[in-house]
Formats: sequence, C-alpha cells, structure tokens
Amino acid sequence: MKRHLLMLLLNLAVCGTAAADVLETSPNAFTVESSAVIKAAAIPAYAALIKPAAWWDPAHTWSGEARNLSIDARAGGCFCEQLPNGGSVEHARVIFAQPGKLLRFDAALGPFQSMPVKGRSTASVMRKAPAHARRCQSS
Repeated sequence: MKRHLLMLLLNLAVCGTAAADVLETSPNAFTVESSAVIKAAAIPAYAALIKPAAWWDPAHTWSGEARNLSIDARAGGCFCEQLPNGGSVEHARVIFAQPGKLLRFDAALGPFQSMPVKGRSTASVMRKAPAHARRCQSS
C-alpha cells in the first residue's frame, strides 16, 4: 500500500492535480491516469510542459524555488533542479521525447530517491477539438 501511495504522489507531482483514474492495481504495482484539457495547440502545450519552472509547485522542490527546475527534453535528458552552492538533484530521466506529442520519464521524485521503487510517468498531448488534452499516466 505504501508503494501505491508513493506512485500516486509521483503521478500528481508530474501530472498535476487533475482527477486521476486508477487503471489497474496489484499487490506491488498500480497504474493511474489523469488528464486535463489545455486550450493551446500541441507544440505550445508541449513547450510549456518542458518548462516546469513556470508550473511546478515550489513546495515540491528541494530548493524551495521552482525557477531552479529544468527539463532537457531528449532521450537521456535530465529533469533536474539546481541547488544552492553548486548542488543539484536529478528528479527524473527522459526516456522518450516526441515534441508536440509525448514526454516519458523514468522517475524517482523527491522521497522516492531513497526507496526501492520504480516509476514511469508519461505526459502525452493529444488533439481534442477544439483544444488539446494532456494525459499523464504513471505506473
């Protein structure tokens, strides 16, 4: 159950507070999905997604400042945070990036880094007339 809660928190951190649906559960894993409609074209929506400093809650950072967050949106790229005195944190590693469509992370956000858990989070931008939807799925 502790892992389920941790993965739900991971999904909320990456995907925001949109309503989440539980797609599947097992004793050691689960998959949740949340979505939000964004009134923007796919490329600008994706461009906003990869700028977490503009939308991430600073209370969920190690530095207390969302402006210290960045995403290098390419395979192997880092979702990182700069810390005072030259320190840094890797929150997630980009494992799939398709501009305007999809961004997938292998993630151990926040307290997950010290726990034996594995997480994946996918943010996809899909056409949904007249706006675009951002769908996040974590497992």
